[in-house]
Amino acid sequence: MEYTYELFSNWLIIWFLLYYFKIINASPLIFLILALIGVIYIQIFYIKKIIFKNIIINVIIKLIPSILIFKVPIIEEIDLLLGFILIYIYVVILLINNKNPIDIYLKFMLKILKNN
Repeated sequence: MEYTYELFSNWLIIWFLLYYFKIINASPLIFLILALIGVIYIQIFYIKKIIFKNIIINVIIKLIPSILIFKVPIIEEIDLLLGFILIYIYVVILLINNKNPIDIYLKFMLKILKNN
């Protein structure tokens, strides 16, 4: 299945589920919020078109989980540590498979644009 491991959002969903069901203690909250802001930013400033279907999907997979696990303080050291380790593993796996994260997201966004 295309984009299964290639999109970091999928990794965030798994992290959210592990946290939500209390399998791990590190919260993905800050990374979910940053990912949602990143997607909206890319659509507004790079694609220059807001694709409502994409926004709705991102709200479902990022904002709703963020609301479900919201806590104060939002960031703890363990959250950042696990987040950066996860990003590192993500990039290493992509590089091992001869993939480039920027190319993956550009291809993904072009596919979304083509379908709208």
